[in-house]
Amino acid sequence: MLSGAFGQEIEQKKQYKNKLVTIMHIHHATIDTNAKPGERVHLYLHKNEMKILLCTLIEGACENVKLDLLLFPGEEISFTAEGSGSTSIHLVGVQEELKDDLENFEGDSEEDSQEN
Repeated sequence: MLSGAFGQEIEQKKQYKNKLVTIMHIHHATIDTNAKPGERVHLYLHKNEMKILLCTLIEGACENVKLDLLLFPGEEISFTAEGSGSTSIHLVGVQEELKDDLENFEGDSEEDSQEN
């Protein structure tokens, strides 16, 4: 499986759409360094006609959140940020390509099954 770092800034009043071609594993969401004290920003995932609140970040109180969000190829998703100012949110994670073969699959082979 090939993998690589993923990072995306989610600005307010913009929607970031994507039809995934790789596995996307998002690890962290962080409020932008230009946020004013007390500024609040909500991060939403839009998937299957649902709007899902992932986290709320507040400058000076809750500036980053650990996530464990796993998204798969073929899924159509989008992210939005909404808040009290104009501050953006930064997402960090890893993208991984699916491997078509099962070379590394460990299990009983037909020969092992017949021996027993």
